[in-house]
Amino acid sequence: MVPQFELICHHTYAGWNGFAVDLSDHDSHGVPQSKPDILFLNDASRAGSGAVGFPQEKSRLRIDTASPAWGKLGGVRVEALVRRGKPKTHAQTVVAGHNSFSVFFRGGVLFASFHCPGKSTYPLQDSDTISPYEHGLGMPVTDVPDDRWVMVSFFHDGFDTMELAVDGVRIARRSGLLATIPPIGPLGLSVGNQPDQDNHFLNGEIDELKIWRRDPHHMEREFFARPTDKAIDDCWDRFFRELAAALDRNPDCRELIGQQLAETLDRLKRLVVAKGPETRERFFHTSDKYFALWRAGKLDHPDMARLFSDWCAWLRLVGISIADDPGVRALADSDCLRRILAEMSPLDCDQQVAALIDCIARSCGGGTAGHPIAG
Repeated sequence: MVPQFELICHHTYAGWNGFAVDLSDHDSHGVPQSKPDILFLNDASRAGSGAVGFPQEKSRLRIDTASPAWGKLGGVRVEALVRRGKPKTHAQTVVAGHNSFSVFFRGGVLFASFHCPGKSTYPLQDSDTISPYEHGLGMPVTDVPDDRWVMVSFFHDGFDTMELAVDGVRIARRSGLLATIPPIGPLGLSVGNQPDQDNHFLNGEIDELKIWRRDPHHMEREFFARPTDKAIDDCWDRFFRELAAALDRNPDCRELIGQQLAETLDRLKRLVVAKGPETRERFFHTSDKYFALWRAGKLDHPDMARLFSDWCAWLRLVGISIADDPGVRALADSDCLRRILAEMSPLDCDQQVAALIDCIARSCGGGTAGHPIAG
């Protein structure tokens, strides 16, 4: 399934009298740490477009990340229209989130990295980096031109892939990551410099900056995109009210089940794609087809049954048994899950969902956690 993203920061630096006003819905405004260290330009990539410059140490804009949008990232997209000065000996930062991610130049080459202590693909490191040197899509590696406006882009899909692009041309791609991007740390987000290092200033200007996060509400919208009638709507309304009440009565279980479920789904997806590119491609293709059938209301359609029969047969072929997975078993046998379900009415008022669950159980040997709805 192609990940969906939500815009959480958009700066243009034009017409705001020296303020970096956020045009998204998340109040991600930028404030100069020290106004003498920042330059605001009226004319940049075009007349009146505006830009902000970072000419010296301590030059930066700090973005307040108190908004809940910055508390859960997973994946990010960054686009910045940049005019870089002559290369410096230090790294030149475009934008960086404390203990989270960074987009920067080394010399004239574009890099990006993200913080993943304990989950780096390299032993004893706490971050993973993408660069044209190691992950480039063309040779030789060329510098991003200085003294010219260019659009630089960084993308982490929220699962296992990163990309870099310049002026819309992808220059690097890396897959096989073991972690997603963590929330922004206490020092917040910094534009034009690192949050915690003054000497990584850009030595250039930014005309426009956009940052997206992987949309945490996408799965919820997909769930409700299915065509339903009033009886089914009432069924699910009762189910969610009872679930919320049961979790309120058992707050320890709310946290435990949420953590177990998230960790199990993430680990299962990584187990699947670790089987190789063919299995990875099949997983995402199956996910896309699953959601298309769901949105069409074909939960109990023969096409859905064939989809799960083929998918679970493929899993067995590559040596994966969802039903026997220790994480799935631990969740299924959880005392918390039993307590929550015991306080709720059976979900038997939606016959299509009941048929889908039965189909998954028959196809996958009783396991439902590894099906493509986790995509």
